[in-house]
Amino acid sequence: MNYQESMAFLEETKHYGIVPGLSNIKRLCEKLGDPQDRLKIVHVAGTNGKGAVGRMIASVMTKAGYQTGHFATPDVFCYEEIFQINGTMITKEELADIFTDVREACLAITKEGYPHPTKFEVETGAAFLWFDRKKADLAVVEVGMGGIEDATNLIKKPAVSVLAAIGMDHMQYLGGSLSEIAEKKAGIIKEGCPVVTQHQGEEVLEVLRRHCEQKGCSLTIADGSKARVTMGSATENRFVYEDEEYEICLGGRFQVDNAVNAIETLHVLQKDFPDVTQRTIVQGLRSVVWPGRFERIGTGPEFYLDGAHNPPAARRLKESLNIYFTGRKIVYIMGVLADKSFDEVAQIMFEKGDVVYTVTSKSPRALPGEELAAVLNNQGINATFCETPENAIIRATEAAGTDGVVLAFGTLSHLGDLRKAYESIYG
Repeated sequence: MNYQESMAFLEETKHYGIVPGLSNIKRLCEKLGDPQDRLKIVHVAGTNGKGAVGRMIASVMTKAGYQTGHFATPDVFCYEEIFQINGTMITKEELADIFTDVREACLAITKEGYPHPTKFEVETGAAFLWFDRKKADLAVVEVGMGGIEDATNLIKKPAVSVLAAIGMDHMQYLGGSLSEIAEKKAGIIKEGCPVVTQHQGEEVLEVLRRHCEQKGCSLTIADGSKARVTMGSATENRFVYEDEEYEICLGGRFQVDNAVNAIETLHVLQKDFPDVTQRTIVQGLRSVVWPGRFERIGTGPEFYLDGAHNPPAARRLKESLNIYFTGRKIVYIMGVLADKSFDEVAQIMFEKGDVVYTVTSKSPRALPGEELAAVLNNQGINATFCETPENAIIRATEAAGTDGVVLAFGTLSHLGDLRKAYESIYG
């Protein structure tokens, strides 16, 4: 297949929906020669922050000279970004080659009478295959949803299992309480393999401790509260942790928590990867770029993109706004998915009278912007639906004024369109 044919194949796989469980991915990877069994893998789960933690770990491992893969969904600005080695995206030609082999494996599976793998299962199998062919020294692999029944959980013996912040999301699949959700995410903990987690609520930690005890795993709790922030802004953080100084070019206090999680994970990896030194950790963290996560893309007014789409992420985002933009006018652009707790997110983010422009993302799960505007107006928010991202950006920037701030947030699926629209207007 060429690249266009590969994308058409991927589009077809969307029809197979979401099917939790490992039977499909197991069959697919067997057809591909079980590439995952030849990889050393850092397996990352969590509700919020797993992308940043994974990106930080991969950046440091690359800086240390290791061939480092990174698999993280969903894509935000370009499909190929979900498959990376040493911070470089897979090429269209490589993607077509990999998907050709994955498609042949899928056809063989269906000929045997089994279900066709889902889109995420196809992507997961493709990632394992590509990393194996590229002879990756380490692959950082992020869970798509949950943990125990996620396709990535085919991994038998991770180098480290990492848990980012765990909160309420995907309740229709993972359960209606923190402990239920933690149980699902703890499924990535494997017999005798080290585990690192951010500091969690006691309800979550109790679940993680129990799983580690049952499986004979060491548990490191990366407590971000022990980091002392020496300089924090909307675009960077400098902090001291365990008497060492670090800098990350990512805004938001919560990114310090993510960095501490990555640092502790890297300390565990040093045993098998001796070229990971304090110097490479510092350099790798300083080099991290994470588009679409509290990312400033313009000034006059300052214009930010962020993928906060659930209540825990909204609380962390609101905390950052209160720290960095006290007393400044903030105008919002918001787009959400219908199956998310968007009403609760709105209650966290907005105060009565706030100005919000709503948009409809291209996702088939998107909540129409008109409906979102109606919900917000009922909460006393000054919400207006805009039919195009360009219209929302023009109106929001005019409303904010040169000294204000525009924050476009919500589902990751509309951030790419907003970035393109912003660049088409302002260059």
